[in-house]
Amino acid sequence: MSEISDTRSRQPRQRSRIACEPCRERKRKCDGDQPVCELCRNFGYGCSYRSHPRKRRRKDGSTLPSQPDSSSPQENTLAPTPFAQSLESNSGSAFVRTFAITVDPSNAPPSQMLGWNVFLGQRQVSTTMPLRSVTDILTQTELQDLVATYFRKIDPCYGFIDRELVDQTVQQLWVTGNSLAISEAVICGIAALGCAFSNLQGPETEASLFVLAKLLLDLAAEDITYDTATAWVLRTIYLRLTGRPEETWMASCIALHLIDAAGLHCEIGTDTPFRRAGRPSTPDTNRRILGVARHLNVWLSFDLGRTRVTLQNMSTVPASPRPNDYTTELLGLLSYTENLDPTKSISGPELVKAISEVLDRIHTKPPSILAQCNLTLCLFRRLYTLRWHVQDDILDKIVQLIEQAIHGVHTLLEAESPWHHMANVPFQSVCTLLAIDTTKSFSLLGPTMACLAIVSETHQTKATQDAYITARALISMHQKRREANVVRQSEMLKLYPIGAPSEDATNGQFSIDQAQTFADLPWFNDFFTDMEITNFFTGTG
Repeated sequence: MSEISDTRSRQPRQRSRIACEPCRERKRKCDGDQPVCELCRNFGYGCSYRSHPRKRRRKDGSTLPSQPDSSSPQENTLAPTPFAQSLESNSGSAFVRTFAITVDPSNAPPSQMLGWNVFLGQRQVSTTMPLRSVTDILTQTELQDLVATYFRKIDPCYGFIDRELVDQTVQQLWVTGNSLAISEAVICGIAALGCAFSNLQGPETEASLFVLAKLLLDLAAEDITYDTATAWVLRTIYLRLTGRPEETWMASCIALHLIDAAGLHCEIGTDTPFRRAGRPSTPDTNRRILGVARHLNVWLSFDLGRTRVTLQNMSTVPASPRPNDYTTELLGLLSYTENLDPTKSISGPELVKAISEVLDRIHTKPPSILAQCNLTLCLFRRLYTLRWHVQDDILDKIVQLIEQAIHGVHTLLEAESPWHHMANVPFQSVCTLLAIDTTKSFSLLGPTMACLAIVSETHQTKATQDAYITARALISMHQKRREANVVRQSEMLKLYPIGAPSEDATNGQFSIDQAQTFADLPWFNDFFTDMEITNFFTGTG
């Protein structure tokens, strides 16, 4: 018998003999399930297999004929791998589909980035404005107003830019009358975000600033400095708020690679011969831009099921707090987030510990609270996928945090601040509240749906409308399943009525000993509220 035959007879581990094309392209582990593998089913990819599997090569360079696809049913129905479970739990869109399949497989919606932000590309319009310099698009006063908006609304959450240097650059633009290349790209990025968070300029002006920033970056592609990295992080922030997932993820990867190339990820005293010259930056500013870029990239990677960028020799020194700034609140969540990487093994108790610590953190402003809630929802999804029992006090805290986040969304709506989690967190919260499936969670479904409806009315885009419609469909599917279960229970009670002797002996009620026996069962209290239990024991329910 050949060596290959001996190996097959031993079967040291069960694995798929073939991988679908989407899994090959993304270098993901494929379970080989046909017609659709698990990852493609959860992420909504178009699953397809090669009609003729690749021939395997012998050690001498010749090829072996491909084996016929005779895999057993057991091989085609492999259990989800921990990697796949983590991948789909980290992605809110994949989890929504997975949850919907458990509720109603025939009507589960396809995997989509529902509520990912309130625009999903609709804010980006074509422009006919000249794109030579920001001075051709705005007056100095208009630019200063947009800069002020940025530092009032966005910088407190993503604080990594020196306001004094920005003001100096704005002044210099009108003094010299010449383009400042990379420095001007930073100004354009700031101004575009200022437009998105105000009604000071129209959509065409905003689009012109965004496009000009990219043109300036392309013209100075070889000039890798602090300003280059800053401009790309600003571009990533703008796309996260207004753009589509794929282009945003790519921008976040470029931003981190530029931070690496500029040497901003290392402490100043670190011995690195590759640090680039450029506009001076403080160690704390470097830590902040690195932290913000990592925060954006890791969540974009989770959302899309992509690989995140990891840099070697990164600084582990935390950023220092500043007055009127809550960037450090956001960056304080980063270690918990990065530990959820699908390539890492994290146990149920570790997830419980992490979610408890995140819930106990103090976050003070709506964007920071929404980030805290988003991470909490992800941690819950991981526990839910593991079917890990979550204690009632933790579930109550999750519901309380969701309620706090919903209030935060209303605050942001009033302030005309379209943060990306404005639609994302309410939509994901609907799914989470249904999954928690308690009286308290159901009591918050109404306010959460009302919040999502207001977001959809305020920002009348396809992104918000699709999120609202799908959330409503999930509730409807969940309701129908519960109603079907109630019907089955009613039919069961009719089939097995209480016998006459027992009814006479107890008058249709439980004795004190019987009631106490039921009350002592751990599962019994999970099904009923206190009032329902009382009615059940007394026969009045």
